[in-house]
Amino acid sequence: MDGNSTEVPKKSKTELRDIAQVVYMYLYRYDKEWIQAYSPAKRHVQHQNRRVDWKKRPRILGLVKEVVQDWDKEAVKSTKITISSIARKMNKLTLFQKKAVKLPKR
Repeated sequence: MDGNSTEVPKKSKTELRDIAQVVYMYLYRYDKEWIQAYSPAKRHVQHQNRRVDWKKRPRILGLVKEVVQDWDKEAVKSTKITISSIARKMNKLTLFQKKAVKLPKR
């Protein structure tokens, strides 16, 4: 690599650093202006919106009601009903711990 960024035009700054670590570190320490002048422009990546549609989440309330109604039917020893224990039975513990504020109230 002779310092020409057109040699690998689709590479990001991080990818170029990984290709030639020694050269990059030398330039980073002793000639930061050159690195800034010849580094590829920062790419803006469009991320997909993977957010949860919280308006469709009321079905969780129905699942919670089912779990509570069937709580100790097959159990030998009765157990305390808590939010965490309900979430564990539904396999949704993370949802209840991290997004409890967004869950439907009733």
